[in-house]
Amino acid sequence: MADIVLIGGGGHCRSCIEVIESEGKFSISGIVDEVEAEAGGLYPYLGSDVCLPEWVRGRFFLITIGSIGPARKRERIFKTVASMEGASPAQVIARSATVARSARVESGTIVMHQVVINSSATIGHNCIINTRALLEHDTCVGNHVHVATGAIVNGGCSIGDGAFIGSGSIIKQGVKIGPDVWIGMGSVVMNNLNLPGWYGGNPARALNISGGKSND
Repeated sequence: MADIVLIGGGGHCRSCIEVIESEGKFSISGIVDEVEAEAGGLYPYLGSDVCLPEWVRGRFFLITIGSIGPARKRERIFKTVASMEGASPAQVIARSATVARSARVESGTIVMHQVVINSSATIGHNCIINTRALLEHDTCVGNHVHVATGAIVNGGCSIGDGAFIGSGSIIKQGVKIGPDVWIGMGSVVMNNLNLPGWYGGNPARALNISGGKSND
């Protein structure tokens, strides 16, 4: 098995460990975090971020910091570590997930338990596709996106970089979600949302928008 280093402790890290162990493709070398207690004792604590160049050389890595809303921290760390000598972002897919043969999942992304990714869907780098999410045919998901637990993204949708789709949300077929658009849990999105910020409700409406312009 290939060695992998996990970057970020806490609850999401523990969930990722479960998926990694179930896949059986990687051997976890340990966890890097600013706080040793966050490593949780499941695997060795390797130290803080200053240790990363040493530990990721010749190993795979996965960003195991969770995100609700903005993914800027995950994005920043991913880009920094991916540029380090000998570091390789891992692709992790749970054994219980269903990923169509025609779908594509990029490196740095984790696909968690009982996810369904249907035909010709594409998932970018450093994404979290969380437990029981459904991404239908021809959906295109950008980089650094979190599709949270139980969310449904219907066919032909487009989701921009850094977006967040909250738990239990439903995105109508063909809808375009712009970069840094964050959808609250349980929302129903019927129309394109282009401006960065928070949206929620049924149908989803703007809650806190940056840019000051209306949406399509």
